[in-house]
Amino acid sequence: MAVEDSPYLFDNLEPAGQLHANPVELMQRNIPSEQWNNLYYAHPDTEGFDGFDVVWNDLTQLIGICLVAFSELESELEHNLYELVSDRASQLGMVVTRTMSFEQKIQVYIDLLRLIGPESNVQYQTDVSQLKKHLKRAGEVRNIIAHAKWPSVTEDGYVFSSVDAVGASSSDLNLKYFELSKDRLEEYRAYLQGVANAVNYIYSEYFENPQWLV
Repeated sequence: MAVEDSPYLFDNLEPAGQLHANPVELMQRNIPSEQWNNLYYAHPDTEGFDGFDVVWNDLTQLIGICLVAFSELESELEHNLYELVSDRASQLGMVVTRTMSFEQKIQVYIDLLRLIGPESNVQYQTDVSQLKKHLKRAGEVRNIIAHAKWPSVTEDGYVFSSVDAVGASSSDLNLKYFELSKDRLEEYRAYLQGVANAVNYIYSEYFENPQWLV
């Protein structure tokens, strides 16, 4: 359901709008590793910036809320996946998916939607493809937050979350920093909740009263 007066897009959309909106952007920058050899909380500087204070007093609650929102999304995905695997009980779905990663659940779920749903319905196929994009981006958002090295927070809200090679021909490393400021975490919270609504929308729109089966 839409939330009134929220500055975050996915709070202001109904489930159909959440499904059809573009996935949230991941704000990223690469920092040469030699500049950040020690990932400790930033010490207060002459302007008073204290990374420890920012994380614990401003961001901790939102970090937890985002991870809870992702857990709710994954539960929604699992429930709908179970229903597609077996319309009589969820036990079969649980057995099939219990060792799967989130990425594997996405792939099985999307494959089943395409197999079971109305193949000739162009809107349905478009909606399924859009949902896949959202689920993949939601997994990326979760991983960035869950694996962030919070001691590395910069004054403008970027946090180190992974290490990638600069290129195939170079062994140098860049530190991949993502923006995880208070506003960005709120945006991610709204997005994760919106994707959960989109998962439920697909099922309710096409499978609860499937006109295409008539």
